[in-house]
Amino acid sequence: MEPQNARGRRESGQMLILFVLALGVLMGMVAMSIDVGMILQERRSLQNAADAAALAGVSELPESPSAAEANALEWAENNGYTSENGATITVNTPYQGDPNAVEVVIEVEMPFIFARVLGLESTGVGARAVAGFEPSTIGNNAAILVLNEHECSAFQMVGGNDLSITNSGAIMVNSDCANEQNGAINKAGSSIATIEGGIFYYEEGDWSISGSGALIPEPEPVPSRISDPLAGLTPPDLYAIGTSPDSGGTAADPDTVNVIGADVTLHPGVYWGGMQIQADNVTLLPGPYIMAGGGFAVSSAGTIIGEDVFFYNTFDPENPNAPDGKCGAIALQGTAAYTLTAPTSGTYKDVLFWQDEACTDVVRVAGSGEGGGGGNGIFYAPSAQLELLGGGDLGALQMIVDTIKFGGGSVINVEYFPYVEIPVPGHGPKLVE
Repeated sequence: MEPQNARGRRESGQMLILFVLALGVLMGMVAMSIDVGMILQERRSLQNAADAAALAGVSELPESPSAAEANALEWAENNGYTSENGATITVNTPYQGDPNAVEVVIEVEMPFIFARVLGLESTGVGARAVAGFEPSTIGNNAAILVLNEHECSAFQMVGGNDLSITNSGAIMVNSDCANEQNGAINKAGSSIATIEGGIFYYEEGDWSISGSGALIPEPEPVPSRISDPLAGLTPPDLYAIGTSPDSGGTAADPDTVNVIGADVTLHPGVYWGGMQIQADNVTLLPGPYIMAGGGFAVSSAGTIIGEDVFFYNTFDPENPNAPDGKCGAIALQGTAAYTLTAPTSGTYKDVLFWQDEACTDVVRVAGSGEGGGGGNGIFYAPSAQLELLGGGDLGALQMIVDTIKFGGGSVINVEYFPYVEIPVPGHGPKLVE
């Protein structure tokens, strides 16, 4: 039998060995946990740097991939990562064929501190980020929306007139024409277009300025066009509205009525063959005024007053080939001062003038009297040019047209009012991976 003291010494020795072994394992675990914590911290730092670098790089796309790479490297350096201090930084743009995306990968070799006791010297740590663009809106709604997608000089200014748009109303031109002589936006002469508090946009085409005038602020490109916000509007039913008692003709026999004299009152309804106003001081009673052929022309003095009125210019569906049954132009000319206000409710709420998309005659506003020839509401001519000549205050308007032309030698003032929401498209940088 082993003496008790000897057995005690042997057991104590075994326990010491176990303690030493356990202490070694514990120290190894502590060492690994500390190093792993430092690796995770470095990993977070790398990810933050990669995210910032990718977002900085994408701000230069798609115009300049080289500037995108330089920006990304600069922001990686701002966060402490350069090739000089051992980091490997890779910038890829276009990324997977997308010229609007950039990939940034940052890798470092991180030495272990405590884990070296286990024979581990270092480990690779890396992070990756991909930035692109996401659709957004810039914020400025359009006071003038030019719908034509390819026409050169879709927005045109000639002569010496100035254009002023107040209340932060933007101009948006959908055309992508990149003609060197007259791009989507063509500015000639000495006139100045000033958009007070607003911005001038175009759909990534080109634009040109000639003459001594200016566009203030300078036009900016946006990534996509604006769709016609009124494309779904239902044309009025001519027969449901009925013939105006002042109409010059019938559906079968259209005839343009010539309004003459002074202090004339007109009634709403369908005008088969359209209307010409030469009378002074005309009052239009509330309601729809449908020009079924012949157009709508004003060449008078005095005042033209109409509250809660809506004008629709189309053709005579029963006799579209008759001289007065064809589409005619809208021409607001002369020296009359206009006070015209669109409906405040109903199907055609806020629409003042609408020209049927089947009609391509120029819509001309060329008055020079007080008020300038305009009103309060929307000018909508999806297939025609709106030509603004002369000068004066056009009123509180939105214009949605195929193309637009400004001319003359006076100041044209437009007070923008958001009758319909037309947000200008933009795109903002976003981390996508």
